[in-house]
Amino acid sequence: MMLAWMTYTVTVSALLSLAAHGAEQVAQSRRAAARWIWALTMAVSLALPAAMPSLSIALPHAGGRAGAGAADSIALRQLASPVLTPAAWAPRPLAPAAGRFDLDRALRLGWMALSAGLLAALAGGALYLERCRRCWSERTLAGATVYVSDNVGPAVVGLLRHRIVVPAWLPGAPAQQQRLVIAHEQSHLAAADPQLLTLALLALVAMPWNLPLWWQWRRLRLAVEVDCDARVLAAGHDLRSYGAALIDVGARHAGGLVGSVAAMAASRSALEHRIGLMVRVPARWKRRAAPLLAALSLCMVAVAAQVGPPDLAHQAVALPAAVLQSYAGYYQLDENRVMIVAQAGENLSASINMVHRMKLVAESGNGFFMPGGDLQVSFVRPPNGGAATGLVLRQGGITYPTAARTGAAAVEAADAFMAERYASQNAVPGGEQILRRNLELSMHGQLQLNDFSPEFGAVTQRALPLMQPRLQQYGAVRSVRFVGVNRVGWDMYLVQYEHGELAWHLWFDASGKVSDAVALNEYHR
Repeated sequence: MMLAWMTYTVTVSALLSLAAHGAEQVAQSRRAAARWIWALTMAVSLALPAAMPSLSIALPHAGGRAGAGAADSIALRQLASPVLTPAAWAPRPLAPAAGRFDLDRALRLGWMALSAGLLAALAGGALYLERCRRCWSERTLAGATVYVSDNVGPAVVGLLRHRIVVPAWLPGAPAQQQRLVIAHEQSHLAAADPQLLTLALLALVAMPWNLPLWWQWRRLRLAVEVDCDARVLAAGHDLRSYGAALIDVGARHAGGLVGSVAAMAASRSALEHRIGLMVRVPARWKRRAAPLLAALSLCMVAVAAQVGPPDLAHQAVALPAAVLQSYAGYYQLDENRVMIVAQAGENLSASINMVHRMKLVAESGNGFFMPGGDLQVSFVRPPNGGAATGLVLRQGGITYPTAARTGAAAVEAADAFMAERYASQNAVPGGEQILRRNLELSMHGQLQLNDFSPEFGAVTQRALPLMQPRLQQYGAVRSVRFVGVNRVGWDMYLVQYEHGELAWHLWFDASGKVSDAVALNEYHR
């Protein structure tokens, strides 16, 4: 599972890198700063993989309980494309049995070791920098206080405390060259480039195995220098003199120092690139192609968002058949609904009133989840073992009251209730008013919670911010018409909106409150 998530993360980071590269080309054609593009890309490359697998929400119309709407629960990962989901590339492995190699554990340990090693290297660099500082002399150069070293710099060094360090040859260089070098390094300090690069280094510590993230870091460092060059020239310094200073500093550059976060000197290819950007007039075709490049970058971001993460919230485990069998039975959800649990191979199957069948996969000794849905089930086991005495449902972040184990008679009673409702085709009193009232209130971000059961009301209230924009697309409610009761006892209403229609199916508890709901494009009997 960890391998699938790492594959997902690398894929998303690579796509975001391509998008950022296109955006950088647009920025360069407009002579605009590009370092923030790469900084944002690194931040999203960390945040998106962390958020997508775990954030989810259950829409009210998609059902609040493990009923008709369970399969329609909305999670961020469900908005992604199934074809682009790592979980679809390889089946979910069961937890390793005793004696087998645990790949997930090995990957986690390797991750921790890499992060610890990189963090130790940075800490060691900071200590080495402090040790070297004791050998440096401090002096004023071109109006700035700097450290002078034997062969380090020009650079801004330090991860937390930033200082300008120049090589020993610079004080003997022409005054014009000194002013340009100091202007470059002071521009870094004024723009908070060292702080930005330090934060980027911490991102690498968080995911040292993410190779596209390292490429983003490299592009960020280059963009920081390019933006700094632009600021120095914008301040009025001569282009020819500044370019000559860059070349001279690059030729004398003896190497970097661990802990250096911004340096005027760079590799030969980077210097050529920087000088080329300074002297080159953006071609007309590039300026005209900028909107196309921007559109392509947005497309790459959209593709990255469509890459589906594996479901890290749950890790399947294998349970003995005897344990699975101890959970089989009937559980009373409410007055007229019973969950029927049965063993199905290495998993459990569950249905409500003989319908809405779902698969439950074990993730612990008594905890189960529904693959692809925001539903968890925990069984209540007696201290001395034996058959479960009840179960607890959790969906949309809401925990429902314990459903006690019951007998087959409860299923027969529920079936009789559904048959009677279907035969009568009578609406629950007040149902139309409840639906109309809450549809109109939801357009304004409000609900009448007294119309819902406590648990479903909590789910609905949490989901309202996500539900509201979708309903607003339909416009105002024009009419609400009761069309009957379906075979499983749900009241069906056809709601005509200003820009379309939806079929709302409502389940009412014994007190006449809505305890489940689902919206469909058409009603089903």
